[in-house]
Amino acid sequence: RTTDAKPGKDPMTFEDCNQLCLDTDGCEFFSFGEDDSELPPHHVGVCIGCPGPDVPAVYHNGFNVYEINACETSSPTISPTPPPTSSPTNSPTDAPTCPSGEPGGPVLVSEDCKCGDDRLFRTTDAKPGKDPMTFEDCNQLCLDTDGCEFFSFGEDDSELPPHHVGVCIGCPGPDVPAVYHNGFNVYEINACETSSPTISPTPPPTSSPTNSPTDAPTCPSGEPGGPVLVSEDCKCGDDRLFRTTDAKP
Repeated sequence: RTTDAKPGKDPMTFEDCNQLCLDTDGCEFFSFGEDDSELPPHHVGVCIGCPGPDVPAVYHNGFNVYEINACETSSPTISPTPPPTSSPTNSPTDAPTCPSGEPGGPVLVSEDCKCGDDRLFRTTDAKPGKDPMTFEDCNQLCLDTDGCEFFSFGEDDSELPPHHVGVCIGCPGPDVPAVYHNGFNVYEINACETSSPTISPTPPPTSSPTNSPTDAPTCPSGEPGGPVLVSEDCKCGDDRLFRTTDAKP
């Protein structure tokens, strides 16, 4: 931390504070006492060096935090698009494994869970002597119900009461149902449209390099490589690398 400003003497400049941080090993940010009506005069020009990687976040009115070397160029960098492949490429992930083993079958997304109060339907409990609803019928019932994106199904499980086996509950989306219930599993319908990865060709290249999608940061110095304001009314904490002293009468 540099010393406080002294009466009759010019305080440290913003550029000098930036240079002091650049010259200090491990300094990635600096907090600077700006000429602010709410900042005591002896704090104007005080420079505090801060390590990284986190942005300093100790509140102090009138001090602002800057990141050094945050903008390497004054304009966006040029990056050519990659050339296309000679043939379509497979998507990087495999298609989901469908319980039915066929394309378009539902996919298990959560075990021991069921829909909550926002359920769209619930079939009646199984009756003795009658076959319970099948998994395929439950899936079809969800497919036939507007807004149904998931269904929870009572599996044939030793911990599930017999009258809950085959119970089918329809659930809306987009969130996966997460109400705990042992023996019920949640499936997402139409989660796998094909039995193998889809084919997606790479985009064609442009005839010349294209600009990156974001603009370069605006540097306070107006020149490439200047520091960038990252936090207002904050300063470094106890891990500061240096602090200039306050002004003395």
